[in-house]
Amino acid sequence: MDPFMKGLKAYCTELSTLEKSICVDGTKLKIGKFKIVQTPSSDAANRLKKVLKEVISKESDSMAGIYDKIEKILKEIQIDLFNNGKAKGE
Repeated sequence: MDPFMKGLKAYCTELSTLEKSICVDGTKLKIGKFKIVQTPSSDAANRLKKVLKEVISKESDSMAGIYDKIEKILKEIQIDLFNNGKAKGE
């Protein structure tokens, strides 16, 4: 797998990890291990959590779709190259 595809896959994994790491503790929204956002109320913290999770989820779905499309195209190209090489070798 080339470095671009590895990087894209790592990005998708990181988005998934980030989405899972968002949690609310009272009026504080915790993102990952280190980022804490103080909000005016627990309702605001929960709304912010919901918005962040939706945005990250959409980005993750989009990137996963792109990854799948690229992977499918690369497989089709390999099959085409193999079939064309086989036809020429006959």
